[in-house]
Amino acid sequence: MYFVLALAAFLVALYFYFYIRQIFEFFGADVKKLHIRIIVAVIAALFGAAAFKPFGFLLVAVLHIMLISALLRLVNYIVKRIARERYDGFKLYNRIYKSGAAVLIIFAIIMTAGYINLHNIVSTEYTVYTDKNIRDNGYRVVLISDVHFGVSVDYDELSRICSEISGKEPDIVILCGDIVDNNTTRGEMLQVFKAFGGIKSELGIFYVHGNHDRPFGFAGFESGFSESELCEAIESNGIVILQDEICSPNDEIILVGREDRSARSRKSVADLLKGADTDKLIITLDHQPREYDLTAASATDIVLSGHTHGGQIWPLKQVQEIFKMNDKVYGHGYLDDDTQYIVSSGLAGWAYPIKTASPAEYVVIDISEGRE
Repeated sequence: MYFVLALAAFLVALYFYFYIRQIFEFFGADVKKLHIRIIVAVIAALFGAAAFKPFGFLLVAVLHIMLISALLRLVNYIVKRIARERYDGFKLYNRIYKSGAAVLIIFAIIMTAGYINLHNIVSTEYTVYTDKNIRDNGYRVVLISDVHFGVSVDYDELSRICSEISGKEPDIVILCGDIVDNNTTRGEMLQVFKAFGGIKSELGIFYVHGNHDRPFGFAGFESGFSESELCEAIESNGIVILQDEICSPNDEIILVGREDRSARSRKSVADLLKGADTDKLIITLDHQPREYDLTAASATDIVLSGHTHGGQIWPLKQVQEIFKMNDKVYGHGYLDDDTQYIVSSGLAGWAYPIKTASPAEYVVIDISEGRE
């Protein structure tokens, strides 16, 4: 691990050495002088040091600057090839490009847009059809995941969102994991479940664990509360915990609440549904969108997940899709003719104060009988 971090730091520093050297040269510094080269090397090394803290905003900033500057180098190369002898006449363009101002302007725009997007929580709506026999007016399910409470939303804002959700008259509310994390204090943990417990719904509010919720849920980091305190806070606010178990909110629906994949062991969906009435509408709640092939092979009609944050920071969504880090990354679709999935990008984000790959959202799902 340390070797990988050291290699990454070296490559980042090397890139920034030549990038900063170009800027110094633009402003008239003699980059052949030893003391100038030392100054450039020190600044580049500071950028490289960001690679030693992979879960921090500094690394995100450094990588964005690298990517932006690399793309602008490509653009400049194309402009230079097209313009040929006229290139030197583009004085304003050359000043903006060679001074590094273009990189900083684009970086500032992206960071500002990402910050605003993270704090602008929206309602994403899907209509899902089923062949199962359900009541004529169907059901409205609200899916909430990846709040990571304390990162970007406070209690007042969350209370406002919960009132907004109540106004949509949901039949079922699903809290699909990572509602809190290792940075959430005990007081914040109590606040978030108090807020969610206040949502009005016909058939109840149901919760499954994510990989961050528990006190040692992520990489051994300890939260400010115990697992028993977490469960007590959830249940005391009228929220039902589903931990490798099923329940029937009414006589038409079965909810399958899976243990998170990060746990040492968990039952399969097929095991959980043994003996269940599969003529009912079956909704599986699984924080991480993994093992979807096994879920589709069960009697599940709809599987709901979070975890991915929709990539959170561009182009991580595309990276997850290319390397198949999760079975699905974001949105709604079909796993087969009988099983649909919805993966939410989450109410907030994690570790980084921006979100540029996807919306900050809660999901409203209207389930109706019939076919699209």
